[in-house]
Amino acid sequence: MDLSDWIGDISDFEINSEGQLQLNAPDAGPSTIYLENTFSDSTIWSLDVELDFSPSGANNLEILLAVDNPDLAIANGYVLQLGENGSEDAITLLQYDNGSSLTLASGNMGKIASAFNLNLELVYDSNDNWILRTRSIGSLLSEPEFEFNFQATPSLDQLNLFGFKCNYTNTRSDKFFFDNLFVDVLLSDTDAPQFLDAKIINPNTIEIAFDEVINPNSLSTNNFLLDNGLEVINATLDNSRPNTVILILNQDIPSGTTINLDVSNLSDNAGNIIDGVSVSLNLLESPTLGDLILTEILFDPITLAEDFVEIHNKSDKFLNLNGLIISNADKDEEDIIDEDIELLPGEYLAITPNANQLIDIYQPPADALIFENEIPSFNNSDGNVTISIIEESELTELDAFDYEEDYHSTLVADTEGISLERISVDSPTNNSENWTSSAQLNNFATPGYKNSNTTNPNIDSQEAINLEYKTFTPNQDGDKDLLIINYNIDNTGFVGTFNIYNDRGYKKRTLITNQSLGSQGIISWDGTDDQSQLLPIGIYIIVYELFDANGNTMSGKLVSVLGDNLN
Repeated sequence: MDLSDWIGDISDFEINSEGQLQLNAPDAGPSTIYLENTFSDSTIWSLDVELDFSPSGANNLEILLAVDNPDLAIANGYVLQLGENGSEDAITLLQYDNGSSLTLASGNMGKIASAFNLNLELVYDSNDNWILRTRSIGSLLSEPEFEFNFQATPSLDQLNLFGFKCNYTNTRSDKFFFDNLFVDVLLSDTDAPQFLDAKIINPNTIEIAFDEVINPNSLSTNNFLLDNGLEVINATLDNSRPNTVILILNQDIPSGTTINLDVSNLSDNAGNIIDGVSVSLNLLESPTLGDLILTEILFDPITLAEDFVEIHNKSDKFLNLNGLIISNADKDEEDIIDEDIELLPGEYLAITPNANQLIDIYQPPADALIFENEIPSFNNSDGNVTISIIEESELTELDAFDYEEDYHSTLVADTEGISLERISVDSPTNNSENWTSSAQLNNFATPGYKNSNTTNPNIDSQEAINLEYKTFTPNQDGDKDLLIINYNIDNTGFVGTFNIYNDRGYKKRTLITNQSLGSQGIISWDGTDDQSQLLPIGIYIIVYELFDANGNTMSGKLVSVLGDNLN
């Protein structure tokens, strides 16, 4: 926008640093600024208007759409008035006849009762239709304000001025802003509606949005084709949003199923038919117990860095994380996710207050999922992280982890900046054997992707106690850094003792002593002895003894190899 073409009180206006035309007057108004222009019998006006105050009788705006004189006391033409006394302010179209005004139409009541920033689009077409639509800046969807038929008298081609009249008190002398001004001959609509978005709003209802109003006469169930045995049995326009189509299906969309939707032969009111649209949709569901688990936490970050928590979708559902509560029970602190976040089956998501910082420090792969959201502060040694959600007005705890600094690998001298990773998604969360330090090869954390030392109990083995693999290399390269001992016991209630011996029969490490075991899980060994020193390369024997309260016993030996990668 350039001030050089404007006439009137131009010293009261400026082009600000944002490129907007802004009122910047020294005293109270009014101030009028206008351009010479030619109009036709079909014209479109489009502009962004921001009034940074609640309009009133003393502080308001008159947009001189097409007039023959900037002095409205003697003018002929058409004006949009924005602001009046009271709280029901609406955008009003006025016709002026030698200074006398007549209201032709008013928009939605209360639309501009408070400060606003809107795009206004007013159309006068060759059939004498006046149509006003408004759109919030930043939104793609517009809202109808009024539509009526009235022959312009005087005709627009007899008028020659467009402008703004700002009425204001001292405190509002810099609160009027204008941008993206466009006044031109209205061209025929030759653009077909463009697809904006589609979403499943409940298991048998889909909502589809376009960038303009859909002609209801073009709408039928035949416009929509679905797979997975689904059919559209009803298709209607949303009464309040005529650019939005609501589809009702013959049955509920199956949980965890991606459906494909094809849309064809819809048109706008000008008869323009959309190109075929194909879109894939997922039914998003809130997590329930067992769907979502904790898999990683950084509770002692490097100086000036932030904590992070990682969660994993263990289910076959498409989870919506809106409403997920992340808390620290030790400090009675919590934060909530308050927007729709989709987590697919098997995906990991890291949550942190500073996503860019986390990426800079740990350099995760490009497909890692990292979401920026506030989380509680976590204790730097021992503490708690809990994830919960409110279901039917009741708080449901989805998972909780009471971590300890000692859960880190004994090979790690300084745990600052090193995350704790869950080893198995199937073993209990609060099993100390199920957590270890993230590998050095991954910069000591794996936010938003599979953990460096992840594995799951070998439940297919015929042996109750077995090794995930016999050779391990505890060199922090993220590949078999731990020896994983699986147990899969038919009965619960067993207590176990596991010890490590070298090939000469000397005991080197007590893994667990008389520890209660579940029916299945893992026990891990990082290759160190009881003094936390890494043992030399060689053969090691795991000796185990189990018993329960009924006198049942189980014992045996497993052979493993502590190795290292060859350069």
